Amino acid sequence: MKRYGILLIGLLAILFMFCEPTTSVDNDINDSDTTAPAIPTGLVKDLYGSIEDTIKIVWDENSESDFSNFKVYRASGMDSLPLYELITETYYTSHTDVGMSYDTTYYYRISAIDKNNNESERCGALACLAENIYDPATPVGLTAYGYNIPEIAAPHIKLSWSANVESDFSHYRIYRDIDPSFPASEDYLLSKNTELSYTDYDVTIGETKYYRITAVDKGLKESNLTRDKSDAPLPQPVLVYPDSSGTSYTKNPAFQWERINGASRYKVILQKTYSGDQEWVGEIEQQSTDIITLEGVPELNAEIEYFWKVTVYSSDNTVENTHSRTWGFKTPL
Repeated sequence: MKRYGILLIGLLAILFMFCEPTTSVDNDINDSDTTAPAIPTGLVKDLYGSIEDTIKIVWDENSESDFSNFKVYRASGMDSLPLYELITETYYTSHTDVGMSYDTTYYYRISAIDKNNNESERCGALACLAENIYDPATPVGLTAYGYNIPEIAAPHIKLSWSANVESDFSHYRIYRDIDPSFPASEDYLLSKNTELSYTDYDVTIGETKYYRITAVDKGLKESNLTRDKSDAPLPQPVLVYPDSSGTSYTKNPAFQWERINGASRYKVILQKTYSGDQEWVGEIEQQSTDIITLEGVPELNAEIEYFWKVTVYSSDNTVENTHSRTWGFKTPL
């Protein structure tokens, strides 16, 4: 019997070893607990974390064993309890607001919550202002390209640039003049713009316009001016040779047209039909002569009608500024 008793005791020990409790008790949760945590203390503005349109507040930890989290309340413009709104709940002892207005005073109050959802009274109000310290960065990537393509749009100059990344960015100011290196004054202000491009239709064919832009933040601080960029919608080139509806002297003619002031380069496009079917393309940089001549076309088929036009480029633009009319000519025998 003693042996059976020992076996029974061993079996019970093994059962207790592998059995776990089916329920657990959180000693911090007590439905009868109606005592709120202590009111949070030490609420201040973090001067190092509060830069430009950012406001950061910090406060002390609560020490209750059943502490759960804090609630952050904010009012705008006036320290009046009905104006306070709950903006976040957090376990941490800090909170950061971004995108705040420079002309508004913000008021903050903090309360503490325990695990039984008891909430303390809110602490005394902390008044904060966002401080506009730095000018925005000067915009980068400004380009200005002129266009004169009558079948698409009126003559214009298209500006574009890269985005500023400041959180308190407001808008861009675009300045224009007929001479370079002008100041940022109202006399030269063309437009205020929140987009990354602007199209200027108030232009004259052949007249160069100079542009500079600045960035402005919500506190109306303005960046330095960009370097000026310039261009003009150019006049359409006048073709000279081969004559329209004429016959070229050779089967590999040299193409000629009148020089365009302000052009950087030209392309001659030779086609088999009026509307396309490209045969050959030649390119030449701007020349000092009044008549531009481009040679090098391969020998063409005899007694065939071909069509040609000149496209004109300005500045470093890879898109044509303008183009000529399309002329047709025949090759000789």
